[in-house]
Amino acid sequence: MVRAKAPKALSSRPTACSTNGSSAVPKGGRKTTFQPPVKTKDFYAQAVNSDSAAANYGEIPVAAPPGAKFAHAMLSLIGNGPLVPGTPDRIFVALEQGGRVFIVSEKLATRVPPIPACDAAGADATKKADAADSAFMKGGGKNKKLLDQVEKLRNEADAAVCACFAGKVKGTPAFKAAEAQAAAIVAALTGQ
Repeated sequence: MVRAKAPKALSSRPTACSTNGSSAVPKGGRKTTFQPPVKTKDFYAQAVNSDSAAANYGEIPVAAPPGAKFAHAMLSLIGNGPLVPGTPDRIFVALEQGGRVFIVSEKLATRVPPIPACDAAGADATKKADAADSAFMKGGGKNKKLLDQVEKLRNEADAAVCACFAGKVKGTPAFKAAEAQAAAIVAALTGQ
């Protein structure tokens, strides 16, 4: 378990496989997207495993106990290579209580099976990203516009796969087991 004081601010830039943020229009009139840091995959990648990336395969509902400002849990997969498509093998739980944020990264007690239909969800964007990547490499790796397009398309593919997975995994026995595991982690952190 990693203990940290509540962060003042983390990047609010939306990322692939992260949850949808709320949009707001500030005084300048530009629409921005803000996500509470504990609802982003980047938060867990930096807070728990700074040398790896994390993919958010879906939020797990978990109740914040009395006296806690929030509790959040998500299915995740971490690693150094492509994380999508794949299947989550970890649970992240964040809990704020008494001015401290507790972060738990734990292996899932029950294996989550693959959902083949979701692997296909990002196939078109992946093909386009591969074609753009090939063109980028043939051009000597100097065309920043192509490189940006590759990243955008890969993020779109990842987001499609994760959104599909998050929707289809709910109601499965593995998801119910993950909900129970998240609740047990929160109970252990709060002594309940």
